[in-house]
Amino acid sequence: MSVTLRLTIFLAIILASLVSSAPTASPTSIAKDEYIIETIGSDPASVINEIFLAVLNDDDGDSPRRRLQATALRGSKKIIVDSYMPRPSASVSGDDHPLNSSGRSLTASSQEFIGLIRVEDDGDLQYLRNSSKVLNIIKNDEIRLSESTSSWNLDRIDQAFGMDGQFLPSAELGRSVDIYVVDTGIHRTHSEFRNLTTGVSRVLDGASFVSGETLGASDCNSHGTHVASIAAGNTFGIARESLLVPVKIMDCAGRGNVWNVLQAVTWMLDSVRNRTKEGRLAVINLSLETSANVVIDRAVRELVIAVGFYGRVAFNG
Repeated sequence: MSVTLRLTIFLAIILASLVSSAPTASPTSIAKDEYIIETIGSDPASVINEIFLAVLNDDDGDSPRRRLQATALRGSKKIIVDSYMPRPSASVSGDDHPLNSSGRSLTASSQEFIGLIRVEDDGDLQYLRNSSKVLNIIKNDEIRLSESTSSWNLDRIDQAFGMDGQFLPSAELGRSVDIYVVDTGIHRTHSEFRNLTTGVSRVLDGASFVSGETLGASDCNSHGTHVASIAAGNTFGIARESLLVPVKIMDCAGRGNVWNVLQAVTWMLDSVRNRTKEGRLAVINLSLETSANVVIDRAVRELVIAVGFYGRVAFNG
């Protein structure tokens, strides 16, 4: 017997198994000497300045995402700080922090930063790693769409066990919920995302961290649109009353990089915090793959905490 699927707000950080065919396009360019640096006590530019006693030129030190073009010289060797920002944090402190089990405070801190740097010399790179003010340095690896050959059927998820040949979703499934699709964007005008009563698109502006774009509500690859339709499409979707928030981190070829992900996490932390104040709940989906690294792990943990702390959480596994 079928039971109505209730959508209590849940956070799903899903490394989804989704298949998509991408058009041919030039992949996002990543310099072989690009790295992500995490610093403590001061921003990356100041830390590098202190380490190498260099003179830095801060072009826009007062902007929320402090961006900087600077050169730190150690002899004839060069380090470029392309960009930096405060480390993504859910702003949850003390014992309230669910992941604070290591004995180390995981509280939000304006004294921890992440930055995108270019290091030409391996000796300089090792010198940075040895500094007590540098928490981590990782390669700015490429991210790619994840793919698989299997998927769940709607008939399977509207009852606890087995299948009964039908899908009976609640008429309010997804109402008051924002689904953040971290992917290649979403095709806003697609008929799958129109409100069936008003005809207005349920896709919001979102954000893009792909060079040359500012909004996520377009998709030249189609994978993000495909993912969004599984989550909330009118025909095959589940949460058909939800709003979709496109967060574009990959280009037409389905390629991006770790820095794109970190910027997206920072943006989503602010968005989730603000929209939950308006009574909205949040689901976040990432369909991507890249090399394992501690910087993304920490950023995603903060995202989990933000959705759990500012809304109600139920984990689907």
